[in-house]
Amino acid sequence: MVRTRRAVLAAITALAAVTAMLVSAEPSSAYTLIGCKWGGSFGASSSITYHFSSLSSTWVTAFNQGQYAWDTKPVPGTFVPTSSTTTMNLLVRDYSMDLDAYGTTFYSCSGGTFSNNQTMDFNSTAQLTGLSMSLVAMHELGHSYGLGHALNGCSDQHIGPAIMQPEATVNHKCGGSPPYADDVNGVNARY
Repeated sequence: MVRTRRAVLAAITALAAVTAMLVSAEPSSAYTLIGCKWGGSFGASSSITYHFSSLSSTWVTAFNQGQYAWDTKPVPGTFVPTSSTTTMNLLVRDYSMDLDAYGTTFYSCSGGTFSNNQTMDFNSTAQLTGLSMSLVAMHELGHSYGLGHALNGCSDQHIGPAIMQPEATVNHKCGGSPPYADDVNGVNARY
């Protein structure tokens, strides 16, 4: 009987220790990185230049709102327009695509850095609200920083929402002011 009590007491003590570690553990992150980033000494004063090519005025507005949202967050670099196609980092254009996709970002990677200009396409046939379009732009701009899709849900108590969560983008089901903390943490971890 004494041995059984000691065994039970030891098991309860071990369970309490494990529970304390789980409760006091630092929150994890849900951001994922795509394995590629801007090279060199990319930092706070760096620019990601973009050029519009046959982009509708509604997507121009959405893109500008998305880039402004990123530019006001504490992340390295800013998005800057350019009229030159030779000095741009990002070509932004309308593109007719499957309705399952509202936007896509294409890039090439060599040795862990983007090896050429990126192309960001927005669905010219999509019927979205202005807010949904700006959220799609924010999401695609996250890819241009080197973020992959996040797996966390809007109500994850340790991580919170992410603009990089595909399902949260178009319908703004997470609310708040994206890009969210997890997105910002991902960009800062990337650089």
